[in-house]
Amino acid sequence: MSVKVKKKGYWILFALSILLTILAVKTVLPDAEATKESDLGYRACCSFAPWSTLILLFMTMINCKLRKNLLTYRTDENDSTAA
Repeated sequence: MSVKVKKKGYWILFALSILLTILAVKTVLPDAEATKESDLGYRACCSFAPWSTLILLFMTMINCKLRKNLLTYRTDENDSTAA
């Protein structure tokens, strides 16, 4: 039976994924005090919405792929080299 093992730094990248996702959502939220309208036609927290949202979500996707491929590996429970 194989077990997933997480290397050092996994949780830092996981927290970064959460932060980037929260920021992506925040960029499309309406803000009455914003100085410019976004490309969607309303005053949002970020005047570059939805482009900034897409960029942040793309960065989140890259972060998740890196975290999965570089910082996670499988090992056997009965592996004699693990001792």
